[in-house]
Amino acid sequence: MTSSQRRQTQRLIERYYGLSPRELKRKYRALRAATLLGMPEVSDGEIAATVDLFCDQSHLIREIRHFCGRTPKRLAGEDDTILSALLDVRNFRIIKPQIAVMPETLIENDSQ
Repeated sequence: MTSSQRRQTQRLIERYYGLSPRELKRKYRALRAATLLGMPEVSDGEIAATVDLFCDQSHLIREIRHFCGRTPKRLAGEDDTILSALLDVRNFRIIKPQIAVMPETLIENDSQ
């Protein structure tokens, strides 16, 4: 992949998801960790592999709280399933997509 293709891909991801590829990776890593930690049937090996993706426990907790709106302890203590807690609208941050404005010259040319 050339540098221009890589940059174009980054711009498209940011425009579509409202997050840079790096932030998107952080978000899904935290959501995956929160989901796995909340599932009782997950093996210790899977939990260890997920926790190894973070520097330390405080990093794991901070990322899960940032993207899920709750700490792992609060997510595990709920009577609801982890999925319903994550899908609660109050837990998601509002992301406004940055859509490019069409230049006036293009609008004028299309109307002719």
